[in-house]
Amino acid sequence: IFDHLYTYTGLQGALLVASVKGTLAACAALAYQASPAEKGTLHIDHFVVLPSARGHGLGSKLMTAILDHARSLSIRAIRADIPGWCPEWRSFYARFGFVFTHPATSDSPTSTTPVELHLDA
Repeated sequence: IFDHLYTYTGLQGALLVASVKGTLAACAALAYQASPAEKGTLHIDHFVVLPSARGHGLGSKLMTAILDHARSLSIRAIRADIPGWCPEWRSFYARFGFVFTHPATSDSPTSTTPVELHLDA
């Protein structure tokens, strides 16, 4: 699906960038939680697949790369805030085992719904 997947890591997070035929097609920005209560948690801050690259499984490949990255670091949980009004996002995250930690509070285009996935250690 993608030609290259680049992973840039730092102390506070990582950026995964996927290209198709040499063109940027998708990226995910990840943040490692630093507080003692959140240690071992990764937060998906941004997850983007360009419209021209959608419908070919690129989002699934990128999510699989995120899960592999988290497991390589012994991350215990992954969290994200997804558009609560968008059934496609809800379905996408649910396919990977994410559960909704709070119901969507609004159908507003700016509302978000938190989701979480616990990984086996």
